[in-house]
This record gives sequence, structure tokens and C-alpha cells, in this order.
Amino acid sequence: MKHFTLTLLFFAVLSRMVVNAQCSTGAATPGSIFFNTTVAGAASGWTQPQNAMTSDGVYSTVTLTVGILATATTNYLTATGFGFAIPAAATICGVTVTVQHKRIDLALGAIVDNSVKLVSGGSIGGTEHANSTDWPMTETTVTYGGAADTWGLSLTPSIVNNANFGVGVSATLTGGPLIALLLEAGIDYISMAITYTNTPLAITLQGFSAARQNNTNVLNWTATSNDQGDRFVVQRSGDSKNWQDLATIPAQPDNMQYSYIDDNPLSGNNYYRLYLLNQDAQGSYSAIQEISQETIGISCYPNPVVSTINVSSPAPIHNVVLRDLQGRTIQSKSPGAPSNTLQMPAGNLPPGIYLLQVDGALFKVLKQ
Repeated sequence: MKHFTLTLLFFAVLSRMVVNAQCSTGAATPGSIFFNTTVAGAASGWTQPQNAMTSDGVYSTVTLTVGILATATTNYLTATGFGFAIPAAATICGVTVTVQHKRIDLALGAIVDNSVKLVSGGSIGGTEHANSTDWPMTETTVTYGGAADTWGLSLTPSIVNNANFGVGVSATLTGGPLIALLLEAGIDYISMAITYTNTPLAITLQGFSAARQNNTNVLNWTATSNDQGDRFVVQRSGDSKNWQDLATIPAQPDNMQYSYIDDNPLSGNNYYRLYLLNQDAQGSYSAIQEISQETIGISCYPNPVVSTINVSSPAPIHNVVLRDLQGRTIQSKSPGAPSNTLQMPAGNLPPGIYLLQVDGALFKVLKQ
């Protein structure tokens, strides 16, 4: 049985508005990976965490019976995978998080923030940003942080560009004065914007991705250049510390799309970055892209598909997203518990070609 792979680059377009002479803010970007992170003593987790990926009135919810005047906390609904591409030479000025949430039940009692913190290096931390305002019965957008707020963390472009950078939101549910209550909270959407300083170079990288394709690793990037002397140096590392030059590719003013195929990747994890070198010898580094062993061996079948796409992986699957060829999300799914397999319904899809993203691997799927 053949499994087809296709590398597709999804770019977050950084439309900027000026905050002051030094800092500019990128467009608010939604997370792409959602999951529960345990809070000590928490009574319940969020169902369907991936529902917070899109502002569509479909909620990730938590439901809990709370005793008279008692309180209970939820796990963090954690959002990561924002896909930032902040230039390596930039300085991070602040982080702004927006959350669309509401209270769904009609009982007495109250629902408020328990904790709102950033996820950096895979761990929740930094300054607490929870507030004491009751979650209303109608959906409300709440903003945390700001253009000059780094949440008490030393943030760098490599940190915020990493797929494990994000935010966690936990709620406190308080019972009423007379009887135990069934309380329900919902989160519809979580997005984030980064404010940063940057001195623009003649060559501008707009997006960079790396993905496994058969026995090779394929790099794709989009960039603009004003000078014939600009060039890209493709670098690889096995530990993200010691780097080797693989190729130098000249930049062309009339070309935006570039690619490079690593025919002999390392046996372990492979890390890739681009060194953007201008005609005047000024340079900067791109964000680091990783192809880990976990993405090797992932498969989807049957292909072509009729009714159900089956996904299997040697490592637990975190998130599966199905998109059309224009990059629009059709559906997404995450296992409710750690699992190496997952099924996604496809019977209602019109015939055609679709793109299936399984964590760090991308597949082209033909629907009959």
C-alpha cells in the first residue's frame, strides 16, 4: 500500500501596526494544537480542546457539580502551535492573548479565571494574568497582557517561534449558597499576537517549513529580496547547537518560492535553519525547524479514501488537521487520551485532493 506525502507551507502573514518608534505588533494568530495540562487539585479537564481553534460558536467545555459555596478548579486548556516567524534579530516587547469565553449553565454560583499563564519551553509559567471578572452568559472576548508585557519571562524569537510556545487558561467554579450546582464553562477561541522590534534587512523571510517526505527531508520557504547578491545558507544540526552548512542558494528578486531537499538526513532528530545573508554581508537566522523521530513512520490509509481516514504513528498523536489545497481547515481532531491511532471521517467530503497534517508530518489524500 502506498502512502503519499506532500509538503505544504502555511504562512502566517505578519501584518503590522506601529505601537511606538521601536515596537510593532504582528496580527493575532490562532493556536493549532490544544490539549489539557493538569492543575494540582483540579477536578476536571476540558472536553474537545481543539474546538478553541476557530471562532465559530463551538466550544471546548468543562462541566462540574460544585457543592454549596464550594470551589473547584479546572485543568489548563493549553494552546500552542501559533506558527510565529519572528526574525531572529528581533527583540520581544510583549505578548497579547485574547480568549473568547462564556458561562453556559443557567445556575447560581460563579465562574472566574483561576490562572492564565504562558507556556514557554513546554512548561506553564511566568506572571499570573487571571482576573476576577465573572464569565458572562454571552460570549465575551477578554484580553491578557499587552504590547509591553512579557509576562515576567525572558522571551526571544526562538522561544516564541517554537511550536511548544503558547498559553494556558484555567477556571474556578464556585457553587451557590443553597444547593450543589452543575456549572459549565466554555472557551470558543484563543489567539495570540507578538510585539517586537526589528531592523528590516534587504532580504525578508516570510515563512519557512521542514517536513518528512519518503526518505528525505524537504525544506520550503518564501522570501522577498531587493538585491542580486542576497543568498540563503541552509544549515542542519543534530542537536540544535552545532550547525553544518548544506547549501548556499542565491536569492532572486523576481522569485519568492524556494526549496531544498536533504537526501541524506541524520539518523536521529534533524534541525534546520536558514542564514539570510545580504549583499552588504549583514545576516540573520531564521527560526529553527525540527523533524523528529516521532514524525517518522506516521502513515494514513487507505489512499484513495472513501469514508474514513486511518492514522497510525509510532508515537502518541497530538493533533490531526484536514485542509483543502488552499490551506483552509475543514476539520481537526485530537485523541481524548494518549493514542497511536486515530480515525477521521471523510464520507461527506466532495471528491478531490486534501492535505492531512499529523503533528509534524503532512500527507496528500485523494477522496474518491
